[in-house]
Amino acid sequence: MKKGILALKVTITQNITGFVGKKDTRLTCSFNVEKYQSLISVSITAKNEADKYATYTPIAVFKPQQAAVLTIPGDYLFGRVTLTNVTNLFIDAAIRFDTLECIDEKDYMCIYNYFDKNDAVKKERSEPTRILIKASSTKPDSISSFKVSSKSDTITNRQLNPDANSLLFLREGETVMFTCTGNIGKPPGKFIWQKTSPLQKEAVIYHTKTTVKEEMPKICSLKGTSDLTLQISANDLNAKIRCFEESQADVPGMFIETSLLDVQCEYDLLLLSVPVKHVNINKQPNKKRHERLMDNIILTCEGSGNPEPTYLWFKQDNKKKILSRTNLYVINDVIRNNTGVYICEASNIIDNVQYRKYNSVNIDIVHATYAIPVTCAVVIVVVFLAVRKSNCKRHKKNVPDDTVIYSEVNEQTKLKYRWRKNLTTAVQPDDVQHDSTDGAEEVARDPTLKYNMITGKLLYTDV
Repeated sequence: MKKGILALKVTITQNITGFVGKKDTRLTCSFNVEKYQSLISVSITAKNEADKYATYTPIAVFKPQQAAVLTIPGDYLFGRVTLTNVTNLFIDAAIRFDTLECIDEKDYMCIYNYFDKNDAVKKERSEPTRILIKASSTKPDSISSFKVSSKSDTITNRQLNPDANSLLFLREGETVMFTCTGNIGKPPGKFIWQKTSPLQKEAVIYHTKTTVKEEMPKICSLKGTSDLTLQISANDLNAKIRCFEESQADVPGMFIETSLLDVQCEYDLLLLSVPVKHVNINKQPNKKRHERLMDNIILTCEGSGNPEPTYLWFKQDNKKKILSRTNLYVINDVIRNNTGVYICEASNIIDNVQYRKYNSVNIDIVHATYAIPVTCAVVIVVVFLAVRKSNCKRHKKNVPDDTVIYSEVNEQTKLKYRWRKNLTTAVQPDDVQHDSTDGAEEVARDPTLKYNMITGKLLYTDV
């Protein structure tokens, strides 16, 4: 084909933007026609826009009067794109995406191969273009809070884990850092913080820096985190801290917030006596089960009240033994014997009356696996099978079918008894008694005794 389809200037659809799932997105290569030049083929090429060292690779090839085809690198498009064939009447080459996916976010370029008037092969390239996939932000995933500093506590950076159905207990003057995480969309947005309070007419708005934590490739979006640090004041009583992505500000329900802040004022603490309450226990590491021989387990107890509470630690199975007289108890010996329920008692005295509150935490230190007993059992079984195989060979050579060689049965009986005894000793506690095979111990002690498998009786024989 050397007449009618000629190319000098090549163009491609510029800067396509769409959300995941967008339908009927077209990427079109066009060219001007001049005489005495004829088209060989058109290639639509692509490269990963994030890789600056990547090269453009053909993903679709169009030839005059032939069906357009996807190349091997473009095989990921199979089943979700439509290719426009190049003909005498329609000279544009195009890919129509039925639906956009994350993988379609690439840089694209058209390359035209043609014969010039001297029949020399030439190439003409278009300017690059890009398909940019966008993603909407969603309601934040979580909001958490940490005490950074406190006038009365020695523990810092403790997660408070706010519950929507409970109060978040704080003291006036404490510094608390709130953290919000979630899907911030693409291009990435940022989180906005609000403080709403019945003591304030308008919400207080805070703008903080939002940091992108990680990509979310399945939804072509980004996950972000934002921190807000506040010093708690008396005006924060019954306030809530709220977080949302800025583009969702006017969308109902697209925010997450803390529970009510229960602020205990410093002035009230000086004048008002408050019995101990709100006893909480923090466990580090915070696991349901703890492996044996780990470094340690740290238990921290905190209660509120005025005067400041004092603390006692003890185990449920031995309440007379005091483990600690501070709010901190460390289990340094992480062994099975230290499994159990640990109780913290917080107390204070008002007008010669002692007030007590308790809380408890279960510590489960898991057993080590029975590797050694299992190995011994396997070895014993292998030996048993070897002896049995040897006995079968001798039995076929020397003994009639209805006769049992009692000495061999005796050896197998002793072996079975030793095997069961070893397993019992290795796996079960020492103070548990077990039944052995009937007659096995007596057979093992006396070499003149033989066990008759047919009659089930012990016989005296000459050795």
